[in-house]
Formats: sequence, C-alpha cells, structure tokens
Amino acid sequence: MTVHAGPGLGHTDGDGRVPVVDLRHDYADLLTFAHFNDYVRDRAVATMHPDRIGDGLDLSRLVIIDDAGSLFDHSAALAMILNSAAVKQVICVAIGMAVPAEQIAVVVPSILRTELTAVLWVGDKQGISWIPGSGPDTIIRPTAAPIGGGDPVPLRDLIEALTAPEVFSQVMVRVGQAPTQVAVPGVRLVSSRLDESVLTLVQTRVLTELTSGAVRLAADPDGAAADAELTAVLKNFVPPDPTVPGGRLGAARSAAATAITEVEQLIRRSGRPWGLLSSRRGTTMPMLFRQAVTALENYRLTLAAVFLAADAGTDEQRRTKLRAEGIVLADAPVTQPSAIPDVRRLVQLSVESGRPIEQTVRQLYDAATWLLPMGSAARVPQTEQACPPAAMKRLAGPPPMPAGFGNPVVLLLTLIAPLLAGVWAPASMVTTPLAVLLLVLGAVAVRRKRFSLGQTSASLGADILTVAAVAAVAALGAAVALVLSATDLVSVPEDMRNSLPEGVAWALVGTGLLLALLTPLLWWSLLVRAWRRELPVHDLRGAESRLDAVWREASAEWVLTDARHQASDTVRALASSLDATSGAMTAHAQQLSQDVSAQDTLASPEAELTGVTIGAVGAVVRHDLTGLVLMVMTDRWAEARDHYLDGMADRADRQARERLAEYHAYVGRWGIQDPPPGWLVRSEREQLTLAWWRDVSHLRQAVAVSRPVRQLCSDSQVQMLSREVSTASGTLRFAPRTARMALTDNLGEPVERSRSFGEGDVIWTESGTAAGVLNIVPLRAGVSYAQLEEAGGQGERRDIA
Repeated sequence: MTVHAGPGLGHTDGDGRVPVVDLRHDYADLLTFAHFNDYVRDRAVATMHPDRIGDGLDLSRLVIIDDAGSLFDHSAALAMILNSAAVKQVICVAIGMAVPAEQIAVVVPSILRTELTAVLWVGDKQGISWIPGSGPDTIIRPTAAPIGGGDPVPLRDLIEALTAPEVFSQVMVRVGQAPTQVAVPGVRLVSSRLDESVLTLVQTRVLTELTSGAVRLAADPDGAAADAELTAVLKNFVPPDPTVPGGRLGAARSAAATAITEVEQLIRRSGRPWGLLSSRRGTTMPMLFRQAVTALENYRLTLAAVFLAADAGTDEQRRTKLRAEGIVLADAPVTQPSAIPDVRRLVQLSVESGRPIEQTVRQLYDAATWLLPMGSAARVPQTEQACPPAAMKRLAGPPPMPAGFGNPVVLLLTLIAPLLAGVWAPASMVTTPLAVLLLVLGAVAVRRKRFSLGQTSASLGADILTVAAVAAVAALGAAVALVLSATDLVSVPEDMRNSLPEGVAWALVGTGLLLALLTPLLWWSLLVRAWRRELPVHDLRGAESRLDAVWREASAEWVLTDARHQASDTVRALASSLDATSGAMTAHAQQLSQDVSAQDTLASPEAELTGVTIGAVGAVVRHDLTGLVLMVMTDRWAEARDHYLDGMADRADRQARERLAEYHAYVGRWGIQDPPPGWLVRSEREQLTLAWWRDVSHLRQAVAVSRPVRQLCSDSQVQMLSREVSTASGTLRFAPRTARMALTDNLGEPVERSRSFGEGDVIWTESGTAAGVLNIVPLRAGVSYAQLEEAGGQGERRDIA
C-alpha cells in the first residue's frame, strides 16, 4: 500500500491534498500493523518531505483504490482504515468488473455502505469518449498506453482530481445522492502534472542551459552584479595601506623616483618660453635619462634580492629577515570567512541572472588561484617583466630635439618684426637693424640651448643653416621696411606720410621690436613641445609603477599569507562543490534524454496540451532548479564557515543527485503548480505559474461542459449506467485558484458565452494541480450488490438498489 502525501500537507492556511491508499499493491503490508494510524506513521514518512513530517498527515479525507473483484476480500483492510478515528470520509475507486461472468459491476462490502463513504466504479481504465448530458460520443477517439507503464492517463487524472479537497467534498455529495451510492466517473483534465515525455524534455533543456548555456530558453542574462561581487572577494585580501619599503630597498626606490623626477623637471623647465634664457651647465637630457635607467635597474635588482632573501622559512622567519632589511610588514589579518558572504552573493546573483554555472565555476577557480600565495622567489621574474633590461637600454639614449622651426608662424613673425620696427622713417635706421639683431641672437640662443640639453656637434651644420635662414628672412623684412619708408609706392601725399603721429609710430616700432624679442622664445617653446612628445618619460614612470605594483602584491601576500591560503582553499572547495552540482545536473540531463527523445514528446498524444507551453513550463522549472542549486550551496556556506572543507564536493554531488531525483519524482506526480515541500522559492514563482496556466492553450476548453470527457467504462458497459436524471448526475467543473486569472479576467470572452466563470460555477481549489470536468453518472440497479459479512463465511449478497 502506498500513502501519497500531496503538496501542502499540514499547511495552516488551508487543507492539503487528500492522501491516497492503493490496496492493489500493499494490502498484505497493511495487515501487518495493528492499527491504520500505525501504518501511516511508518509508511508515510517515505513519501513526505522531511520538512513536513512534523506537520503530520491529514486523514480526515481519504481516497482508496482497489480492484472491484477484491473489495470483499479486502474487507479487513477496509475495516481497519474506516475504524480509524482520524478518517472521516472515504471515496473508494473500484476498478474493473467484480464478477464478469454474471455481469456484476461491483460488490460493495457493508463497511463501505455508510454515509461517510462513496464508491466510484471504473469499469475501464482508458474509458470512452462521452458527451456530458447526452451519452457516448459519436466520434471514436484513439487512446494511447502510458509511457513507462502504470495506470493509463484517464485513471491518473481521476485520482489527481479527487485529491483536491474541494472536489472530493462535491463528489461525496453527488455520489451520496445516487440511488445505488455507486457512480461511474468521467474526466477531462489539464494538469500541471506534465506528460512524462514533455517533463523530460523541459528538464533536459533547462538543466543544459543552467550548467553550460548550450541551450537557451530565455534572453542572455546580465551578470555585471556577479562580477562586482567577484571584485569584492579579491579586495578583501588587499591591505588598505601598502607596506612602505625601508632599508636599501627604500633607498633604491627613492633614488629611482628622484631620478625620474629630475628628467620631468628639466623638460618642464625647458618647455617654458623663458627657458631659452636659463642656463643649466653640466646636466644634459641624455645624462639624466642614463641616471634614471641606472636607478631603475638598481631598484629592480634590490627588489629581486629582497624577494630571494624572504623566500625560505616560516612567516615569522620571513618577518625577521625583512626587519633586517629595514622592512616592517603591516599587521592587517583577514580571516577565512570574510570571503564566504561575497562568494555566496556571487553565486546567487550569477545563477539567478541566468549565467551558466560552468562560467561561474571558472570565475571561482580563477579567484582561488589569485588568492593562493605566489611565493617570494616566483616574484623575481615579475621584476624583469616590469623593468625589461633590453627596454631600459633603449631608454638610456633619448631621441634628439627636432630641428627646424616647429611651425611656419615662426618664419612669418621673423619677417614681420623688422618690417614693423622700420615703418617710421625717423627711427628706422636704428630700429630695423636692432630687430634683425634680436632675431639672429635668438636663433643663436636656440642653437646653443639645444646643444646644452644634449645635442652633439654633429648638428652644428644644421644649426648654422637655421641661423642663416633666420637672418635672411629678417633681412628681407628690414629691406622691405626701408624701401617703404624711402620710396613713394603708394598714392599718399608726402606731407601726410611725414605727418604720421609720433605715438602711433612708436607703437608700431615697439611692436616690431617686441616681436623680434618674443619670436625666438615662441620658437623654442614649439621645439620643446614637439620633443616632449618623443621623449619616453612615461616609459620610465611606467617601469617604476610596475615595480611598485610587484612590491605591493608581494608585501600584501606576506601580510596575508595564512588568510589567503585559507581563503583560497575555501573558494576552491566552494567552486568544486558548485562544479559537482553542475556535474550532477548534467548527468541527470543525460539520463533523462535517454528516456524520452524530443521526437517522442512531440508525437505523444498526452503532449497535445503542453507541447506549445514548453517555454512557460521551462520558466517554472528553471526557477525550481535554480532554487535546487542554491539549496545545495546553502549547506556548503555553513560548512565553509565551520572549516569543514574535506569532502565538500562529494557531499554537494550526493545532495544534488538526491534533490534532482526528488524533484523529478515530485513534478511527475504533482506537476509544476507548487514546488516540492521545503523547496527554496522566490517571489516571482507565483507569476511564473500564472504565466504557465495562461499559456496552456486548452485550459479554457478543459472546463467547458459541452466538450467530451473520458467516461471510465467500456462500450459494452454503457448499458450498466443509469439513464435516469437525478441530482447525483451532472458535471463538476474545477480549477486551481492560481489559474483563475488565466480563466477569467485576462483571456477575453469565455469559451461558452452562455455561462460565466463565477464562484458558483467552478470549484476553485487551493491545493489542486489540475483544471477540468468530472462527469458523474450513477450505476443502474441490478449490476451492483452489497455484501453482508458473517463471521463464518461469505455472508449474504443483496442488490443494493
């Protein structure tokens, strides 16, 4: 016997599912117990979730399944059940003919002839197509054997409908009004209990998507929040204040920084316009570059020597050696559990966002590798990568300052300055040569300054030509000015030219002399700006920064060696656990895919109502399987906090496999409307379930009374059904409350325009998993009998009509 403990048992907000006792299988097992309650206590545990065992099992309503021909023989078991004070109402589903030779449908033991019991006779498990209120359908509809064996779908649908307490109570009332108190049920049902092949396909696709992302049922997720949590994990193990190097390492680092600063200062001072007039004897740019490169090389070698000296020994020995080098490590311990909350948020955000688990596992493994201390000696190659000797050799010889004028404006100003200086004839004999002289001296100063900054004598010829070019252009401007002041090239009277206001004349002359003075300064500034773009000063700073970064990482590792070892082990164990969970899900998907192929699913008659709803079903299943991953990892967080890392991946694998088997069995029996008891559920599941009901294309047709049902009798047994109209006959329409929105407000006009879907029209179930119709037809008199038991024999069998 099997006691089916449905979802919601023990809920305080409403009745749970009605338990089912199947006497066809475990009748003998039941009789080994003295009391039915003892049997339930012992056997129901196997079918109840551990979280619900403490709530108990509600036996006030009970569905009993048995063969019609075995009811009398099983009277002892029936009496044991009905004598339990916990059992208040019973519906007995009797299957098959009791006495086929005598055309007796069912023989009801007297123990079932009470107002607390009702009998539903199922003459044929597959049934026939039946129009409620009319009789057998004129269209012959084929039936299909259930996949994987077991009871046919119509019988399974009937039992599922009866496990809803609201439907159970209405059936009790209807059958109790039948003259024989025996009725033949008909059923049409759309259930959240999926066809096995559809369920297999959906679970396979969702499992594959969750683990590897190879199949997508939804849009690509955004995992930026998960990446931020990974960054937070790593930041926990970087001390906020890096250790300042002392001793010879500090001196080498300071010397390198000072040498590079001197290069930058020289360029900055020389680039100012008045830098042309400054003098810096004995220091050239190549000299400063060589000094900076030498200082960087010394910094690198000193850093490598410190790494080698600190490599061997324990943490305390390392600290002693570093103190001898003048280096005192900061005291900033970080404990192992500090990584756990960040890793937990990372996993939760990553899984919930839809990122494949394999990608999250790779991230965690990378984080574990980063957290693992590298070792001091292993840092020596990093110093060479940060400051490559070959690159430093090239930096020791900076490029020379560009020749030329830097910009055509310099030549233009060289021409204009003497022209303006000689525009006034009375002073032109003095101001014009003075302007030319200033320009030539400025050109010489530019040439001399370039030489003082490190230009070799090889550029002397080019410099002389440049000075000559300046002198020539300036002389041309002076000649033009003298010609303009001495000849009548324009039609202006001589008295007007001679009457030029003296103030204006001196302003023009002053402007020309000022331009002659400033033009070399501008020329120099343009040359230095072009040279600065070519000088590899940023390469010097880059090498220094890279060496500093190597030092910071090494010193942080020394400060947090123990904590990083522990954190690396923790993150790696958690990554292995998540990887094991993913592996269990992949193995489960492969096992499911071997059972039913996608082609079988689409061809399955039972998939007719669900074949178009795989997307909506997948969303619910994805939610539940995401919860499965988080439930498995929840135990891992506690183990990590307790430093229980050994065997963590094996425990995760075992728990994941158990949960996957539990979920598959649960949804196969009860559907996806409700999650398994104790399952991790997020707030959006209710909306996903509603979307699933809305996406069931035949949901509204399932509750239409005018459409055919499967009346559970054969064609030859139709004559056994009563043709009299009574209050016992008729249809019961039912649907879960979670499907109410899908049936009423948001789906347009009803299927049957003459009838509404009001409270009095449809039985709204709290814990039901199906929507549909039950058609109750009483059994006629003469084909069912009551059996009166006697102590010594079979007793008397009487017609119960």
